[in-house]
Amino acid sequence: MSKNIAISVLFVFCIIGFGVSSLASFKISSLEKNVEAHKLAMTYANQAIHTLYDETLFLKDKGIAL
Repeated sequence: MSKNIAISVLFVFCIIGFGVSSLASFKISSLEKNVEAHKLAMTYANQAIHTLYDETLFLKDKGIAL
């Protein structure tokens, strides 16, 4: 009887462990996607800043005040 209870408790802990690990895996995957999106956004923002700066220098060279 106690052997069956011990096996049942072991199965319950295995199921809980599997659920927790799959949830953690989902969260890690979601965070990795967020990091990739942030890198992409920062790359485009950096390009826009440099483009604006270059255009400002070009206009100043032509004598056009902003």
